[in-house]
Amino acid sequence: MKSFFLTDHSLRRPWLVIILTLLATLLFALQFSKVKFDNDPENMLGKDEHVRVFHHEVKEKYALYDFVIVGIVNESHADGIFNVDTLGRIDQLTEQLLHLHRN
Repeated sequence: MKSFFLTDHSLRRPWLVIILTLLATLLFALQFSKVKFDNDPENMLGKDEHVRVFHHEVKEKYALYDFVIVGIVNESHADGIFNVDTLGRIDQLTEQLLHLHRN
């Protein structure tokens, strides 16, 4: 039967393996604070990708900015949000948002 050095060494010195594993885990954990997450879909494409370039040109041409998506639910009315009261509230909210100024 062929003997494997690493397996034999690990079986003879299990505490050394445990300590080295914990040390490696600690070293990786210390680096975790340097991890940055960028979930912006635009940054997932290369800077010269034609779709990204076109998107940037459209944003510049039409002065588009980041947008906010608001989900509205009205479970208390049979027609959901499609009633005079809810649509009036949505209109008021839209008007208020249109008059906000960017800092």
